[in-house]
Amino acid sequence: MKILRDAERIIWAHRGRNRTAPENTLIAFRQSLEAGDIGIEFDVTLSADCEPVVIHDDTLERTTNGQGGVFNHTYATLSELDAGSWFDLRYSEERLPLLCDVLKELRGRMYLNIEIKFSAWRRKSSEGIEIKLLDIMRDLGIEDSVLISSFNWYSLSCVRSLNRNIAIGVLAKPGWNPDTVTFFAKEIAAFSIHPNVADLVKGMPKPYMCFPGKIFPYTVSDVDTGMRLLRTGADGFFANLPLQKISLSSV
Repeated sequence: MKILRDAERIIWAHRGRNRTAPENTLIAFRQSLEAGDIGIEFDVTLSADCEPVVIHDDTLERTTNGQGGVFNHTYATLSELDAGSWFDLRYSEERLPLLCDVLKELRGRMYLNIEIKFSAWRRKSSEGIEIKLLDIMRDLGIEDSVLISSFNWYSLSCVRSLNRNIAIGVLAKPGWNPDTVTFFAKEIAAFSIHPNVADLVKGMPKPYMCFPGKIFPYTVSDVDTGMRLLRTGADGFFANLPLQKISLSSV
């Protein structure tokens, strides 16, 4: 596999193969591997005992049989929850995976985009997910194939202060000013900017077109949108897979 910085275009499987398996679970990631996806995106936050756990929501109700905030439970408790039946009873054995277990399984096999959730932010740096994440990546030797992203720009600034070379992606919510987003991305030497597709309906804003890094919009759910984004300057996108096959080389 090429290092991330040498990749030309990437379609990222959003939370794994989330249309055929429960999102952010090992089965969804394994289905991405089996399908030949070259990139995968998933979310990470902290449990009450500061263990990095893979889940999108700050609360448990939507994707598990648990209740309350993720950060209110230890991982020992979280690991007992059913994280698959909400999608299909066939997946009742799926559990919320630890970040380290996901990285061990996927390392060297595809590009990884790890989104740090706002709920993971800790003002005490000794408890910070940024240190934990970078330590795990270093120990596994996967820094060259991982992209760290977040809507929390404080967290991204912390990541950059800890590691001068790691690839960072700046997430932008709908309506955020492209000039402001691009300025911050340049300030922290970001690898990529991740705008919402709703802000690109009329084309790629000039600040993004002039950004020296990659533009990976989120989230694509149909082929027409994906092809339009590629034609207007995107370097790939985050997609709810599977979609009809898109040829990156033909655009």
